[in-house]
Amino acid sequence: MDGEAALWGMRDAFQEDVPMIDILDLLHVTPRLWDAATLFHSKGSRAAENFVRERVMRILYGEVDGVVCGLRRMGTVQGFRGAKATKLAKICGYFEKNRDRMRYDQYLACGYPIASGVIEGACRHVVRDRLERTGMNWTIPGAQAMLELRCIYLTEQWDTFVEFRIAKETKRLYPYRDTLKTLPWHVAA
Repeated sequence: MDGEAALWGMRDAFQEDVPMIDILDLLHVTPRLWDAATLFHSKGSRAAENFVRERVMRILYGEVDGVVCGLRRMGTVQGFRGAKATKLAKICGYFEKNRDRMRYDQYLACGYPIASGVIEGACRHVVRDRLERTGMNWTIPGAQAMLELRCIYLTEQWDTFVEFRIAKETKRLYPYRDTLKTLPWHVAA
């Protein structure tokens, strides 16, 4: 997710029992690095691009504290005051507040996504494309049931699910079916 505290709080309130890893979307980190770059270099310059590239790589290697320390030092050396100092402090504060969610080196080593685009795309494909059609209104249980069926379908487990469902419903509707098979049935010919 992004760094919005309310999102993390909502996640904790609604999914507290679900084990998860907190990851700050890298695409919410890079714009702040671009903002920092424009404090030290001309916007759109090769120097600004190199500034961002170097710091993104350092952050990807797990050096968030080093990047923050370096930004603060550069601001001090250049004598930032007023708006520039405030902007740099805000950027550094964001990184410090979210440092525990910026362990990209560890996340990548585990194969975790570090940007939410894949997840947002999956949510769109699974949820929005099915539930947000014209004129649709859902109850929570109904939406949950539909999403479960959609996931079964999208993972190509539909035939297996149908077989399971038929067996389960047959057992529910005809609980003595197996008992009847053992009884002798005499049919007049």
